[in-house]
Amino acid sequence: MSYIRLDRLFELEEDDIRREGAVVDEERFWRIGAVLRSRYGWR
Repeated sequence: MSYIRLDRLFELEEDDIRREGAVVDEERFWRIGAVLRSRYGWR
């Protein structure tokens, strides 16, 4: 099971990220993006 935390933002170097494949349904993807854009002023 995976979790998404929207209350913290981490900035990492590209080489520090472990890549694993996962599929997030489209509706959830856009809901998460909307929260992040709203919270952090992203476009």
